[in-house]
Amino acid sequence: MYCKVKNHWIKHGDFMFLDWVTIQLSFALAYLIRSGFANPYEDSLYRNTAIFIGLVTFCSFFFTENHRGIMRRNGKDEFRAVLQQIIIIVCTILICLFAVQNSSEFSRIILFTFAVIAVIAVWAERELWKEFLKKYHKKINHQRAMLVIGNRAEIPDMIETLQKNLAYEIKISGIIYLDGEGEGVSVHGVPVVASSTNMVEYIMRNWVDEIFCNGDDLEFEYHSLFEQLTSMGITVHRSIVKSRQKSKNQYLESIGGYMVLTNSMANATVFQLAAKRAIDIVGSLVGLAFTAVLTVVLAPMIYIQSPGPIFFSQTRIGRNGKPFRIYKFRSMYMDAEKRKEELMKKNKMQGLMFKADNDPRIIGSGEDGKKHGIGWFIRKTSLDEFPQFWNVLKGDMSLVGTRPPTLDEWNRYSLHHRARMAIRPGITGMWQVNGRSDITDFEDVVSLDTAYICNWSIWLDIKILIRTVFCVIAGKGAE
Repeated sequence: MYCKVKNHWIKHGDFMFLDWVTIQLSFALAYLIRSGFANPYEDSLYRNTAIFIGLVTFCSFFFTENHRGIMRRNGKDEFRAVLQQIIIIVCTILICLFAVQNSSEFSRIILFTFAVIAVIAVWAERELWKEFLKKYHKKINHQRAMLVIGNRAEIPDMIETLQKNLAYEIKISGIIYLDGEGEGVSVHGVPVVASSTNMVEYIMRNWVDEIFCNGDDLEFEYHSLFEQLTSMGITVHRSIVKSRQKSKNQYLESIGGYMVLTNSMANATVFQLAAKRAIDIVGSLVGLAFTAVLTVVLAPMIYIQSPGPIFFSQTRIGRNGKPFRIYKFRSMYMDAEKRKEELMKKNKMQGLMFKADNDPRIIGSGEDGKKHGIGWFIRKTSLDEFPQFWNVLKGDMSLVGTRPPTLDEWNRYSLHHRARMAIRPGITGMWQVNGRSDITDFEDVVSLDTAYICNWSIWLDIKILIRTVFCVIAGKGAE
C-alpha cells in the first residue's frame, strides 16, 4: 500500500511541536537567568507574555512557512530561517507590550536574553532532530526502495533531480537502463542493477517498493509491464513531463471529471491566500483611518493651489487584465493626462512606463517643472498613495504586489510583460523598495515583479512592508 507524500502543514508537525516547546523553555530560562530561581509564571505580566509567545509562535509557523524544505536545508540556511522566525516573534512581543503600555515594566534584559537563547536553542533542536530522523529511518530500515528506469542519456538528470528533492523516507536503490547494459557502473552514487533484458527477474527477486520512470519515453510493452507490476503491489511513478521542462509549480488535479497536469507561474495554499487577504483587510482599515486624517489636512491645500476634485481616479489594469478604478490624492493639475503626450520626450524610463525628472503637470510646479509645492510634497512622501487602501479593502489591490499599469501601457505589453499581472497589484512591491527612481528600464521592473511572484510567501510580503516603511520615512525612491 502506497502512502502519498504529505504536502500540507502537518507534514512537519514534529518540528512545530519541538520549536514551540524550545521557545517556551528559552523564555523561562531567560527569566531564571535574570531573576534567579523565581517562578516566571507567578508574575502576571510574564505569564501572559509566555502565553502570547506561544500563540505568536504557533501563528508564525503558518504565516512564514518556516518549515518548508527543512530536511533539505544545511546548517547555515537553517540558522538563517530560525533567526527570521525569532525576529518576528520578538518584534511582535515588542509591539504588543507597547500597545498595552507595559513596555516600561518588562525587562529588556529578559527579552534580549530570550532572543539569543531561542535562536541558538531552536537551531540546535532542529539540527539534532533532523539527524535523528535520518539515522532513525536508516536504522529501522524504514526507507522505501525506489528503482529509476530510463535511457542512458536521461538517467543522470533524473537521478540528480530526485536526490535533490526526495524526502528522507525514500532511497534510490538502483538504476535500470532500457537501452543497453550497464551493470557494475554507478550514476551519482546509485548503481546500475539491471537492463531491459533482465529487469523483470531483478524486480521479482529484490527489494523494490517503487519504480520511477519517464512515461513519455516508454514503449507500449513497458506500459503493459508496469501495469502488471502495479497489480503485484509495486508503486509505479510515471513522469508526465521531462525533467528539463518541469516547473516547481506543477501538480495534478481533477477538473470537471478530467485528471489534468496544471502549470502555473506560482501557486499558494488556501491558507496562504486567506492569510494574505486577512493582512490586506487589517492593513487597509488602519490605512483608511490615516487617509481620513490626511484628507482633512491635504484637501484644502490641494484645492487652493488647483481647484477641482481632491481625489484622482483612473482606470488601471489589475490581476490577469481585469480593469478597475484606482484612487489617489490628486497631485497633478486637471489637464495632466492631456499634456502627457507632449512630455513623452522627457520620459526617463526605457519601455512602457512614464516618469519625468521635472514634470510641470504636478501641482505647484512652474513651467520648467521645478520641484516645489504641495504636489511634489505629497508625491515625495508617498501620501498620494493612501486612498488606495480603499482599493485594497475592496479587493482590487493588495498591500504588496506589482504596480498596476494604465490602459495605454497595458495595450503595448508584450507576452512576457503580462506575467507581472499574474497577481493583484499592490500599493508597494519589489520595485518600490529597490529604489524605483533609480530604475529606468521597464525590463528591470518586470524582472523584479516576476521574481516576487515566483518566490512569493507571507514572509516576503512582511519584509517588503517593513522595508516600505523605512523607505517612506527616509524619502527614498519616491519623486
